[in-house]
Amino acid sequence: MRSAPFRASRRCQEFLRFVVSKSLIGETEFLKERIIGAEVFGRDSSYETSEDAIVRVKANEVRKRLAQYYMDAGANDPIRIEMVPGSYVAEFRQMAPTVAEPQIIPIPVEPPAPEQKPRSRKWAALVLIPIAAVCFLLLRKPALDSLDQFWDPIAMSPSSTMVCTGNSLSYTLSPRVQLEFLRKHPERLNSVSLPIPITPEMHLQPEDIIPVSGDQVSVGTFYSALDISSLLQRKGKPVLVRAGCELVTDDLSEHSFILLGSFSNPWTMELSKGLRFTFQRDLTDEGVVSQIVDREAKQPGTWKLSNAFAYGPANHDYALVTRVIHAENKQVMVSAAGLTRYGTQIAGEFITNALYWNEAMKSAPKGWETKNLQIVLETDVVGKTPNTPHVLAMHFW
Repeated sequence: MRSAPFRASRRCQEFLRFVVSKSLIGETEFLKERIIGAEVFGRDSSYETSEDAIVRVKANEVRKRLAQYYMDAGANDPIRIEMVPGSYVAEFRQMAPTVAEPQIIPIPVEPPAPEQKPRSRKWAALVLIPIAAVCFLLLRKPALDSLDQFWDPIAMSPSSTMVCTGNSLSYTLSPRVQLEFLRKHPERLNSVSLPIPITPEMHLQPEDIIPVSGDQVSVGTFYSALDISSLLQRKGKPVLVRAGCELVTDDLSEHSFILLGSFSNPWTMELSKGLRFTFQRDLTDEGVVSQIVDREAKQPGTWKLSNAFAYGPANHDYALVTRVIHAENKQVMVSAAGLTRYGTQIAGEFITNALYWNEAMKSAPKGWETKNLQIVLETDVVGKTPNTPHVLAMHFW
């Protein structure tokens, strides 16, 4: 709790402490959204979870902070705490790759005096930590290996892996306009990074709107890059992260790729070109329609959003996961991309979450592990948090 990722967030500390303690003593029936909202965040026990996403938002934040901790200060921790998306139950993974059988890691506990009885469950929680870790390893279902099978072509490749984000486009005001605004509002001089309101008296000219390319990455893309990088690093796979996707010929022959983002990433668009499912934008009477198209469908699909511009609001999104294995050199390209940033986020969660992946692979054809594949996903968005992804269509070849 005193580590850098958690030090500045009391709410995340309380959330993690509550989840871990309940998981250790087996009271998982208390790890429901409404109960956590009431016990940890002080919500009324009858509050409407569909309108107040505080638990889902903080759960996502705790997952990211855990990932940051294990990438840095906790990289050598023998036991790791995990909370997979879609669940609030803490799981404990022993990280001892050279040990043939699970080992119990003793935790020094000073027992109470013989004539006294423990007055709380803290002692039980401390004693159960190594037991819970071993039980998790022994009782883990074999089906969890199917996510490893998805990543095996990359994990087993001798080349390094590059995570490539899209080339985002935003706009800023010219120095002339910013200087004029600050002269009129000197109190904003030390908060110049805050948005400058555009008013009619500014008399903006076309040259005052300056495009800025490649300097921003959406939160959804960041979360996906973090999830995927963490997973591959746990497998001992070196990962490079490159923003803007400015690749050269040597990159294409020396690396495997994970491509994040759709219309903002030209390599994603190139990868899906000619495949069954692909991204497409059209200008219609409704405005700009962004969609995932099924080239083999007799009727156009309904996987589309109207006027879904970057960083705009959304209450729904679609995403496409693609994996292509080159037949000759076994080079692998994986794409996780949504019509908006929310879809990119759930695509990243989908290919790093064993529960999501195992459920989807129940209907996969035999031998899917070595096949190329595409999976279409959808999700609802509450506030700025995407919910659990659902599979709409799958294609293997």
